[in-house]
Amino acid sequence: MNFRAARLAAPLFLASALAGRGGDGPTAGEISAWFQPDRVSQATLSPDGRHLAYTVHEEEKTTIVLVEVDNPAKGALVPVGEDAVIRNSFDRDKTPMLVPFLQWAGPGRLVFSAQITGIPVVDVRRRNPPTDVTVVYAVDADGRNLTKLADEDDLALITTRGQDEVSLPREPHVIDLAADDPNFVLVEGVRPALRAGRGNNDYYGRLATGVFRIDVRTGKRTLVHDQDVNGDLLYDRQGHPRIEASRPVDKRVESFIYLKPPAGQADSKGLEKLLGDDITPENYLGSRTFPVAFDYDPNILYLASNVGRDTYGLYALDLRARKRTALAVEPPAVDLFDFQTHFSSQPLVFDRSRHQLVGVRLTGPEAATQWLDPELAGLQSNLEGKFPGRNVRIVDWDDPRARILAFVSGGADPGRYFIYHRADDRLVQFFRRDPWVDLDEANASHPFAFDTPEGVHLTGYLTLPRTPRVNPPPLLVYCHGGPWDRDEPGFDRDAQVLAAMGFVVAKVNYRGSAGFGTAFREAIRADLDQLPIADIRATVAWVAAQHKIDHKRVAVLGQGFGGYLALRALQLYPDDFRCAVAINAPTDLEVWCRRPESRQEAIDRQRETAGEMKAMGNFLKKMGPSKGGRAPAAPPEPPPDPVNFLSEFRRWYFGTDGARLAALSPARHRELVTQPFLLIQDPLDLDGEAGESTALRSVVGPNGTKADYLETTSEFTRRLPTACAEVYSRIEDFFNLNLYDYNVKIGQPKVQK
Repeated sequence: MNFRAARLAAPLFLASALAGRGGDGPTAGEISAWFQPDRVSQATLSPDGRHLAYTVHEEEKTTIVLVEVDNPAKGALVPVGEDAVIRNSFDRDKTPMLVPFLQWAGPGRLVFSAQITGIPVVDVRRRNPPTDVTVVYAVDADGRNLTKLADEDDLALITTRGQDEVSLPREPHVIDLAADDPNFVLVEGVRPALRAGRGNNDYYGRLATGVFRIDVRTGKRTLVHDQDVNGDLLYDRQGHPRIEASRPVDKRVESFIYLKPPAGQADSKGLEKLLGDDITPENYLGSRTFPVAFDYDPNILYLASNVGRDTYGLYALDLRARKRTALAVEPPAVDLFDFQTHFSSQPLVFDRSRHQLVGVRLTGPEAATQWLDPELAGLQSNLEGKFPGRNVRIVDWDDPRARILAFVSGGADPGRYFIYHRADDRLVQFFRRDPWVDLDEANASHPFAFDTPEGVHLTGYLTLPRTPRVNPPPLLVYCHGGPWDRDEPGFDRDAQVLAAMGFVVAKVNYRGSAGFGTAFREAIRADLDQLPIADIRATVAWVAAQHKIDHKRVAVLGQGFGGYLALRALQLYPDDFRCAVAINAPTDLEVWCRRPESRQEAIDRQRETAGEMKAMGNFLKKMGPSKGGRAPAAPPEPPPDPVNFLSEFRRWYFGTDGARLAALSPARHRELVTQPFLLIQDPLDLDGEAGESTALRSVVGPNGTKADYLETTSEFTRRLPTACAEVYSRIEDFFNLNLYDYNVKIGQPKVQK
């Protein structure tokens, strides 16, 4: 493919697949097309504003396109890699090559990383080697001088076994460009520690972490730091590890440890108490403080905290003065940071040339940026005036701020990238994120917000069918996989597919959702089913007041805990909901919460037990009568039992009152089933979040209602097109039988594999 074709050609087969769908609902091919990877997923502007780099996925290949801003027809293509089936998987679809890092190191040199995704695993013991394969590269602005900077072998641990030298690969992860010199990139390599599980339990579950400073011009690597740790590390912008989030695998408490700083930086004495309290399952949702990132000044640490307030705000800690600075970004209604992810600087926006924090990204009902820099705030206002009713995100800018890279999206438009030339107030569109989406055919979507009669403020997203199959159309309420999850703004493929089936689709952030403060997040602990279902019913009433819908054709669909709510709503309010779909839903809360381990943990435990037995057998073979009066060697010590923190948190959140949980479980009240429902389940779910559905598969309600069942795989969870087409086609068949035709009778339960 030549350069011009790569810039201008859209995947025509996708556009044709989505064109001309009629009133019969989308076909499997049309559904699959909606779940194809984005054509353009990210872009970055060079510091001098002359070059633009962006990723393109097309014809099962990922490419980086480099263009001259003033002459877009001139540029170069840098092949990244071809789509591939994940190794050791049974996937039918190929997975695209990812580009986790894409940033200019200077006006003429681009740094990027390419990643082949591996099979997801739940590594509670921290014993599994990396499953992803990542390589870091640098290339000139004209596409020449492509240099491999690091792969898993370049960052490997070198050890000896007997007389042989052994290399143990460490997966690279780009930390950032070095603050003192952008010609160097900081790369971390991680793998299980060498001594982990080898008879020395002090090292069990520890990670061997090395940091390398790599010259992006020559590829020369220098080891900055090498250390075995009990968790994640937070680095300053010079590449020094400063804070460890330490949780030994057999403990249920995570602590922030301030590491010995390099010369010239604040010493560690007494700083731990300023970094926040230890994290336990009991305070995981509550009031706490945790570090997120270092400033360009290595003595300024940014903190997230909701202590003394309801939502997480941003603060800065002066490590030398040992007190907070005047910085306080405190949005009243949304959390700035995800309480589940520490050491994440994603919401923070820095100016790379001025070495300043200039803004903070907010994720409320709509995405926004709170600019701390007045000039950028003015630019934001100017651009929003040019795109009324759209969401404008300033992505990047050149050093003089003369050229601004902006991403404009909203409604059914996945988005498009523009460069704004400030000198002559001119906007130039460069490319669309998903050019195969026909905006004249897509279903309109917009955020909503309202207060319930009880005074609860609810937000969500509404998608309206362009071609409803009946008038007025049915309503489908889609419940996310919370609690401690949420629906977010942006282009929604699932809602588009369901709207193409003729539904008005409402996604609501019911009480218990993350991102809207502690009180909202913890509200449902006292009433796990009734409170969120009250929010779902309030959303139905609000939508009905705003739009014409068929009150006899209201359905509810959910994943995870949202699937539980769908089933529970169907049981408690059969007159409100015609039918339900539950995907990977816990149907028995009591069994789900007391389950000691996930399937992946059971696999790891069995492997470890086999290893212990082998080690003991070798010990017994070698053990003989003591010589010279010496005591015989001690047998190998078994490793400690690991603790799954998230499982412990789930048990605390839902409680240990088995009778209460049983009373709230759909599987324990099969007699309440009077309306049809579809269970969709991945029986090989590894992380333990999906529930057991066997108890509901054979349900026969008072009116002869029986369950329908579809077996799926992790391919659906990972949003691969073929699996998504199968699942949504089956959902469409279910709705055709149970929502659009009142006279149909449900047949015998069936399992599709």
